[in-house]
Amino acid sequence: MQVSKLLLAPGPLFSFEFFPPKTAAAELDFWKAIEDVSSLEPAFVSLTYGAAGSSRESNFACLERLRKKTRLEIVAHLALANHSKTELLECVDRIVQLGIDNILALRGDGAHTTCDGLRFAADFIGLIRKHHPQLCIGAACYPEIHPEAKNAEEDLLHLKHKVEAGAHFLVSQLFFDNRTFFEFIQRARAIGIEVPIVPGILPVTRLEQAQRISKLCGAKPHPPLFQRLEALKESPAEMETLGIAFATAQCAQLLSQGTYGIHFYTLNRSSATRTVVKAIRAAQHLPFLPGTSP
Repeated sequence: MQVSKLLLAPGPLFSFEFFPPKTAAAELDFWKAIEDVSSLEPAFVSLTYGAAGSSRESNFACLERLRKKTRLEIVAHLALANHSKTELLECVDRIVQLGIDNILALRGDGAHTTCDGLRFAADFIGLIRKHHPQLCIGAACYPEIHPEAKNAEEDLLHLKHKVEAGAHFLVSQLFFDNRTFFEFIQRARAIGIEVPIVPGILPVTRLEQAQRISKLCGAKPHPPLFQRLEALKESPAEMETLGIAFATAQCAQLLSQGTYGIHFYTLNRSSATRTVVKAIRAAQHLPFLPGTSP
């Protein structure tokens, strides 16, 4: 089913992002994590695409196995960087042949070397829409501004171009301050971006990893959280407990404000995200929450 239709259902909806494993050991962890999140009945899972198409065949092998081995709704990531128009359309055709209805269309790294005049994600979205109008197309958005954007206004304009080209829904890059996301939503709606926007959340279980990912995607570290994590770096278990608690509170606040759901960046690990989702679902059934009957 198309993600745009899933997002119309009563929420909250949860989704999980994975990347294709590169080693035999990583593959075991990957399928264990897939099995674990499957029990949570996610709205969908997404599978990332290797930088500049560097792991195209292994990516498609993983997609095919995921499609055959599970009953999960799949969103296939695909990046235009360093692909010709012919190569991109071949990739989209393969995704369609696998019976996958959803694509997250991205620019990717090295997009300036792309052939056939395709430079931005909006160009790619328009190409998909032209050749496969039946597909549901998602795109990425940056609550804290894309690292290459000159300013917030330019970044929002690029985002609007993605929607005008045919994006049906947006998934945000990770962030740690909910105010940033709420302000971003207001700015997006103010310029006419009306498609569903799903917040992306990373439960922090390892400080160095979170710092590295935050730097890559332009997410600002939340000082109180990261200072406390730094103080716990010699106590991995306590660090994970704190990261899970913070993510749970973050998600609860986002959902209380009417977001469509939560998209979790799992880093191919299921424990933290499973704990967060279970805590949120359990809290929804507590009879003594404010606004519910005693």
